[in-house]
Formats: sequence, structure tokens, C-alpha cells
Amino acid sequence: MQFRLSILMGVLVGLLALGLLVGGTPAVYGGSHENGDAEVEEEVEEVKETDLVTLEVVATDYQFDPAELTVNPGDTVKLTLVNAGEVVHDLVIEDIGKISAVDPGDTASMEFTAPDEPTTLSFHCSIGDHQREGMEGIIEVVSCEEEEEESKEEDEKEYSDEE
Repeated sequence: MQFRLSILMGVLVGLLALGLLVGGTPAVYGGSHENGDAEVEEEVEEVKETDLVTLEVVATDYQFDPAELTVNPGDTVKLTLVNAGEVVHDLVIEDIGKISAVDPGDTASMEFTAPDEPTTLSFHCSIGDHQREGMEGIIEVVSCEEEEEESKEEDEKEYSDEE
């Protein structure tokens, strides 16, 4: 009898826990509350404002991979430098900022806001003669409309080349 009671209690506790996990609060899981959907919409807007474009660049001796990146105007960007080389590297974005010296095997990041207008940002490694050895790249700040036009033009060119 004691054993059956223990099993029954375990089942009831499990069902209660499952109910809390699945049930949640109505506002979070789409139910209604006194203020309608206003609170849920505010939460969604806050998430959009804090979204980051996350980019990663791997530094080797003596190049960046990738050496060409693309973001949209006004994007908040988190750029991470992974040093896969055997010597120290940094990453300098002209007129924006810098990821200071990163030891081999380490990573470092910086955040910045992309310019509001389409442009090309140059970046390079400023240590020793690394830039001259080829450690440089670009970040294209391109509006979504420009990206679509470029993609369409590339598709049309590929199609005409096939004919």
C-alpha cells in the first residue's frame, strides 16, 4: 500500500510540474490578459531593438577569413576576431574602432553600429607589416534593396551566360 501511494504521489507531482511548464502564464504563451496584446507587442519591439548582427573573422598568418563582410546600414554589429595564427593579431576598422592585440588561440570582440548610409569600411591588422602581407579586408554596408538588385543582376548574368 505504501509503495502504491509513493507511485501515485510521484505521478501527481510529475503531472503538476508538466502542467506548469506547458501552461505558463497567459501573456507569454498567447493567452489574453486585461491589457490585450499591448504588453506582448512591447516585448517583441524590445527584442528587435537589441538584436545583434554577429560576425566572426578568423586571423591566420597573414590573412583574414572572410576578408569581405556585409551588413545593413544602422545594424548593431558584434565582430569577433579568432586568432588561429601563430603570432599576435589585431583588427582595426578605419574610423570605427579596434580589437586590440589577440594572442594565438584567443578571441576578442567589439561592438559597433554600422553607418546609416551605404559605404565600404576597410579593416586591417596593424601589427608589424601584417597589413602589407595581406591582412586586410572590407565590410560592405549595403541596404537590403541594393543587395536584392545585385543578386538579381548576378542571376541574370548567370542565366545569359548559360544561353
